Amino acid sequence: MSKAEFPLIDVLLFAGPFELRGTSAYTLRLAQYAPVYDIKTRVVCPDASKLDPGMRSKLDITEF
Repeated sequence: MSKAEFPLIDVLLFAGPFELRGTSAYTLRLAQYAPVYDIKTRVVCPDASKLDPGMRSKLDITEF
């Protein structure tokens, strides 16, 4: 099977309030590089105010 025959995978990532280190950085790296592997991500978190606006505009991030 060629790569084009595989469906795009959607992944929902739940995160706590974003900080500038630790698991927040890991979640952001996952969301940033997953499309390389045909994985579409959405990050859901309670507070993304500390996240760089440039990074936030590139990723699908929803606050609840």
